Amino acid sequence: MDPSLLDELASLPERVSAVETRLDRVDARLGTLETTVAAFRDETRTEFAAVRGEIQTGDEETRRQMRMLHEDVLDRLKIITEGIDNLGRR
Repeated sequence: MDPSLLDELASLPERVSAVETRLDRVDARLGTLETTVAAFRDETRTEFAAVRGEIQTGDEETRRQMRMLHEDVLDRLKIITEGIDNLGRR
């Protein structure tokens, strides 16, 4: 048998052990990464919910102000119309 082949066969258990060690490290890092991604996802979900709430509150406030302005314009138009009517009666 070829001596280089015998050397490769002799080192095979050591090499397999090294690969297993590296796979264990990768597995541990993947577990950590999964935990980090899950935490990020939860934090992002919470932040987006808060932002949606702020937007909804802002929208409601804008609608309230728009209704007030609309009512103000209607009142002013009523006053102007009454003034015009009063000028015509003179």
